[in-house]
Amino acid sequence: MQPPVAFVGRHCRRYGRLCRQRLRQQGKPATSERASVAGRHYAQSPPQPSADGGQTKRNRYLSKTRYVVEQSFGTLHRKFRYARAAYFGLIKVSAQSHLKAMCLNLLKAANRLSVPVCA
Repeated sequence: MQPPVAFVGRHCRRYGRLCRQRLRQQGKPATSERASVAGRHYAQSPPQPSADGGQTKRNRYLSKTRYVVEQSFGTLHRKFRYARAAYFGLIKVSAQSHLKAMCLNLLKAANRLSVPVCA
């Protein structure tokens, strides 16, 4: 049997399925032990301890503010590609951030005035 060649995309999935079928026909387990442990993904983090009453109240109070801020940052990421700086240096990076923030404010103003915007 020849060694397998590198597969990409759907060919890789098809090759994996064929390998599992061949293993089942030979009477061998088709999955590794690690993948079948209690139906959980092996890289899943352990459950965190629940927050106390004060922390829950604080999170509930801050959630409204977080919602508004996260929407703004999501718009910056989607529409203005605000993922990483295009320049080096504090002055240039802060200037780029301020320009993108101004663009976001102009977009919000246009939406409030119900002007059609292409951005």
